[in-house]
Amino acid sequence: MKISKSTALVLFFALIISSLFACAPVSETVTTYDEAQTNALRAKVAGKWSLSEFTVGSETYSFEEYCEKENANPEEQAISFTFNEDGTGEGTFGKNKTSLTYLFDGSLVTVTTENGSTGFNYDKAKDAFYIYDENSNTYGYLTRQ
Repeated sequence: MKISKSTALVLFFALIISSLFACAPVSETVTTYDEAQTNALRAKVAGKWSLSEFTVGSETYSFEEYCEKENANPEEQAISFTFNEDGTGEGTFGKNKTSLTYLFDGSLVTVTTENGSTGFNYDKAKDAFYIYDENSNTYGYLTRQ
């Protein structure tokens, strides 16, 4: 069954949000660091990160281009994280906000809200976190703002 691109966009956003709010366990092993190493890793990711780019197959779109292409309201679809250097932060999903904690091991950031945890891989070359939806062959990238 082939799904429309607008349906794929909705499913992709649902994947990100459900990963954060539906107690999706993180299966990757997180390395334990001493306090200095932990602080150095947190300093690398401190700041605001926003969903800013999609890659669907071989096509790349800015967040705005993709929303326009799929007739989606960017304000309703916007996703961002603010990571503080103390391991806390805030997630924004459209108009909804939630507090969070996070761990970063250099290649994976594990974000935890009151409802569960999920991991976002880190692409060092792009300086971006990403999540992949296998069903739509779509990568969503969160970049530093």
